[in-house]
Amino acid sequence: MDSRCDSNGTKKGENNRKNGNKYLAWAFVEAANFAARFNPRAQAWLARKTARTLRVVAVKALACKLAKAAYYGKRQPGCIWRGAWRLATIAA
Repeated sequence: MDSRCDSNGTKKGENNRKNGNKYLAWAFVEAANFAARFNPRAQAWLARKTARTLRVVAVKALACKLAKAAYYGKRQPGCIWRGAWRLATIAA
């Protein structure tokens, strides 16, 4: 099926074909699986999310949270990120 979205004769988009770095996404999914095995908070969060949706989607959501934690940790070096979900503890 074609993904074109026309509005007043102008083309508006073509799917989500090249969104993000697939290798970095894979690395964060691996980190999410590792966290799900060894971190109790990640295990609890993943269990709640898996109850509501598919496990693949839940692991990808956990990977997204880890990516956000890594981003904030890199943006503010030496600080501990204390966001809405405190999974990552960055030691200075």
